[in-house]
Formats: sequence, structure tokens, C-alpha cells
Amino acid sequence: MRHQVILAIASACLTLLCVEVGFRAYGRIYSVDFRLYAKELKNSDRLPEDLFGDPLNSGVQVLATTSDFSVLYSVNSHGLRDREHSYEKPPGITRFAVFGDSFTFGEGIPYGKRFTDIAEENLPGTEILNFGYPGAGLDNIVPYIFREGLLYRPDYVVVVLNNLVTDRGGADLTDILNFSAIDSAYLASVRGASTETAYLPRKDPFFNYSPNILQRNSYLASYLYYKYSIYELREKMKQYDKEFWDGYAQCRKSPDCDRMQQTDVTDHTIKILDKLNDVCRQSGHQLVAINIDSEPLVHFYQTAPPFPFFDLHQKLKEESANYPLTFTYDQHYNEKTNEFIGKELTGIVANLIRDKK
Repeated sequence: MRHQVILAIASACLTLLCVEVGFRAYGRIYSVDFRLYAKELKNSDRLPEDLFGDPLNSGVQVLATTSDFSVLYSVNSHGLRDREHSYEKPPGITRFAVFGDSFTFGEGIPYGKRFTDIAEENLPGTEILNFGYPGAGLDNIVPYIFREGLLYRPDYVVVVLNNLVTDRGGADLTDILNFSAIDSAYLASVRGASTETAYLPRKDPFFNYSPNILQRNSYLASYLYYKYSIYELREKMKQYDKEFWDGYAQCRKSPDCDRMQQTDVTDHTIKILDKLNDVCRQSGHQLVAINIDSEPLVHFYQTAPPFPFFDLHQKLKEESANYPLTFTYDQHYNEKTNEFIGKELTGIVANLIRDKK
């Protein structure tokens, strides 16, 4: 009996050791330190302020936690939520530079499961660089393309549109094309006050936690504590998330909401995209626009635009009859919707490459 107990303990210890090794191997491959999870949970928010610079802080890893998701965002040395890419395009590679807002950035979606990641994985010989950043509108995206995106010499410049991207704006067109709109007010607003997280005041007893020696050194022990903490905080997070997104929905419906009038949006959108198309064409890049909103872009071209435009709103609307497109509270697209858009994007990219040959 004694030998059996010793054997059971030894087996359990060996199993835990193997799991720890597995965590460390995964972390080494994907540059993830699992000890960050418990530490970052104390500072976590839907959009952690350390994420934002101009537009994203290079080289940071931050944890974003809500009742819907808990995702570690890693930013590369050039300020993209993407793997490292050199400005020089590798030989034989077709490169796409994809720009958009938080839906393109992949809010709540683990790296590798965003629609850009899925399309790139399915298309050997193709690079799809993700330049998405939360809060972006066309006023931000255009100077970002000129200032940073074109340095990568992409074959295609892809602007991912939705009604938020086109609504956010109002800056003078001359200023936009002179790149002065990149430091827009949204950066200051998302940084916000640092006195509390999304769902916990700083005085909450949770912040009295001090990791023991095992949690400070073990990936497994730290990650298990993080998962337990998420379980304990779930109800608080649900309450906060419901209030936050209910308030956001009411704001969007309000006539006082800070948005341009539809006629102004239409004129603004078309002028920006026409100018962007001219610049891309003159510099040897192909502009492409994709609507990933489940609603049509009513403020868009009445006739076919002078560049490839792919409208996924009808397909997404049909998908919404089969499953929810968004998270429970958070109104961003969930993993299943990203998978669907990823398959659509795979076909779009493959056809663009084929038609160019």
C-alpha cells in the first residue's frame, strides 16, 4: 500500500513536471510568459492603456480581460499586433497590408484566430500584415498607410470597413493627407483614467495578492491561479460588461452621439478613398476595400467604386441566423465569426492573386 502511495505521488509529480515543461515550451515558441497572466490580471481592462502609443506601443504584452474573453495581446517591434515582418518583402511573396479598427485588430480574439491570421495560414506564399488598431476611422487609417504601411512595399493595401470606421471622422481632408490626423483624440480617450480596471476598484482585496515562490517561478502554478481568479471574478465582470455595452448601445442610438451626419460621412468617405486609390495606383499598390459589417454601408459609392470592393454584409447577416456573430456582451465579432470572415478573405485574396497573374 505504501509503495502504491509513493508511486501515485511520484506519477502526479512527474505529470505536473511534464505539464510545466509543456507550458514553457509553448511559451518559448510563441513568446508568451504564462507568469504574466496572474500579474497582468490586476491591470487588465478591455483595452489596457499600456497597449496604446502611436498607435500601438512596440514590444508590449498586455492582458485584456472581460467576462467574454481573456486574451494576451503581443505587439511586435514595429507596433503591430502581428509577428515580426521586415520592411523588405521576401522574394516570391505576395504581401497584403490590412488596415482597420478593433474588428481587424482582433479585440477578444487570440493571435492566430483572427480573420487575417486564418487567411494567411491558408495561403502559402502570401503575407497578410495586420495594421488594425482599436478606435480607428478613415481619418486615422489614411495617414497610417502613408506613414507606415507603404514602407512594407505591399502588393495590396486593404481597408477593412464597417459603419464605425466610416462614421469616425470629421478632420479636414488636407490635414489627413498631411498625416496630422494620426494622433487623433481617440488615443487619449482609450487611455483614460488609470485608477481602476474595467470591473474592479483598486481597493478591492484582490489586489492584496502576493504570489508565493511557486507562483512566481512556475508557469503552470501562475496560470492556474489566474484561471481561478477569473472564475471568482466572473459575476463582477458580467455586471460591468452588461452596463458598459448597454450604455454604448444607447449612446450610438442617441442623436447627441458624436458622429458626422450621414451626408457628410458619404462625401468624406468617398473623397478619402478616391484620394487613397490615386496614391496607391501611382506608387504601384492596389487598393482593396472590404465591408465586414453585418449591415450595408449606406454611405458609400452609388456605383461601382474605382477599386475592388467586397461587401460581406449579406453573408454575415445570413450567418447571424445560425449563431451569434458577437460575444455575449462585447459587440465585437467572436472566434466563430472571425473564422467565417477568414474563409471569405482566403477566397478574396486567392482570387486577387490569380487575376493579377
